[in-house]
Amino acid sequence: MKPRIFKSFAFAVIAFFAVAGSQAMATPPAEGSVVAQGGVFYKMPSGEMVLRDATLEVPARGEGKVVLRSGLIEMTAHGFKTVHSHGRAIFYVVFLDPPGAPENTAVVYRGSYLRGSNAANFWGDVFIQTFSTSAELSALTKNPGVDVLVSDLESSNDDGKDWKHGGGFWFNTKIGEAN
Repeated sequence: MKPRIFKSFAFAVIAFFAVAGSQAMATPPAEGSVVAQGGVFYKMPSGEMVLRDATLEVPARGEGKVVLRSGLIEMTAHGFKTVHSHGRAIFYVVFLDPPGAPENTAVVYRGSYLRGSNAANFWGDVFIQTFSTSAELSALTKNPGVDVLVSDLESSNDDGKDWKHGGGFWFNTKIGEAN
């Protein structure tokens, strides 16, 4: 069975940010985590570009959870991984069924980061797919974590039948003595 594609990334992002006023206060960042300010951008069906402020929490030493916050709401990642290629750190953060999106939706933040002695920067693209059944999504997200789902994203072609590019993101923060 072919996956249903969630054609409007803007809908998923709008739904995520629209529920901000109706949610309880977001939890404070975990101790030792890097908390970076930034934003998410996407194009509305009308063609208008939209920018939303957000915060990305990345766990210290990769031990813990990645959390995306905007206003009073937060999304905790299902999982994440980092690979290295030609001196570049490439990360994948997987969110499942974000608030307001159709059931069985996977959202992947794929990007790069640089961490220096004084700052950390994260940037990249957002991809989305809505699957026909929870079994299809579960098959890609069970053990070994996010590896199968990331492989599915990276092996998909550009014929518009799989993952859809929906926008992008950037986050940065001061670290170390400069903080």
